[in-house]
Amino acid sequence: MAFGRLKPRRGLGEAAAPSYCALVIYADHNATTRPLPEVVETIARVQAEVWANAGSVHGAGQRARAEVEAAREAVALAIGATDPQQIVFTSGGTEAAVAAILGAVPHPAGQVVTTAVEHPCVRGAVDRLAARGASVTVLAVDELGRLDPEDVVRAVRSKETSLVTVQWANHETGNLHPIAAVAAACREHGVPLHVDAVQALGKVEIGVGGVDLLTVSAHKVHGPKGVGALWLRPDLPFEPLLPGPQERGRRGGTQDVAAIAGFGVAARALVREGEERRGRLGRLGSRLEEGLVEAGALVNGDRDARVPGTVNVSFPGVPAELLVIALDLEGVAISAGAACSSGRQGASPVIGAMFGDRPDRVASAVRYSLGKDNADVEVDRIVEATRLCVGRLRGAGSKT
Repeated sequence: MAFGRLKPRRGLGEAAAPSYCALVIYADHNATTRPLPEVVETIARVQAEVWANAGSVHGAGQRARAEVEAAREAVALAIGATDPQQIVFTSGGTEAAVAAILGAVPHPAGQVVTTAVEHPCVRGAVDRLAARGASVTVLAVDELGRLDPEDVVRAVRSKETSLVTVQWANHETGNLHPIAAVAAACREHGVPLHVDAVQALGKVEIGVGGVDLLTVSAHKVHGPKGVGALWLRPDLPFEPLLPGPQERGRRGGTQDVAAIAGFGVAARALVREGEERRGRLGRLGSRLEEGLVEAGALVNGDRDARVPGTVNVSFPGVPAELLVIALDLEGVAISAGAACSSGRQGASPVIGAMFGDRPDRVASAVRYSLGKDNADVEVDRIVEATRLCVGRLRGAGSKT
């Protein structure tokens, strides 16, 4: 997707070389997505015309509440939930996941089962439970980043286990975890299951069947930042992270009506365009992966069970951070891991869990994540720019 015009930039190692591309090609959609024009328009309209408190009983408040409830119905449809009232709006995917994990685990906490490749917010919430005395079991993945559902079966200790939390799709590799099998194991033992579906929404068909808590985020599907949603099983005991009467007592605080309405618009577009988007992402992702492999990349992740459009690769000998910077200078935006961890030193915990004994593979891992507006010509440019930058960086390294 063309993201804005830039002045020509000089490539790495070429003092007078012209920029590879005068436009930024955005290939970091797992970090965030550009809001749809209709989302932006809805937010502006609501901010200007429907700005009352949705909790107020007067007409202006009820008009605001109508915007919230329409969005609730749209989000419920997008995640396959039949009762919109089980949707709880939050300030984002992080709050939704943290609220789900902390709110579903009783005091005192028992055992919590999770995986070694969860999003940082999930790891943080589990660490907080551990500080409260919970016993934490972290399940390993193999070199392809795959979770064995039998490991969940072996880990669950029925009455002792308070929660299992497993992501639907990994934020770095795009790997799809076997949620149906995990859910079956949890049901058999009567253990609540939380599924982080932030990176799965819009990329694969998802649903709430068999799970107890499911969390999503608006800005990953061309909605606004600052709003997410938590789906709760109706009869599940739950302690709100933020007390208050809003959201049926499950999340306190005045609702951001404009952001919620924007989420609703994005959710409706997702339902309308989902199949087309997924097909397009699958085709573009395959084209990108093939080009990167031809350029010498090693693919990180399960190539047979992955969301479309996400390609994580390593170029051994090329530090990930340097490649990200070099590509940025060439007008291509990618990442070296979760955006929530940017600025922190150290290798990706996700890739480290897959290749802990191969530090060069971990240190050189980068993520390309395509979106609905990327085009074939952009994918080809990404590959060409990557080939160029990898060659320069390896050449510079051989001279040191």
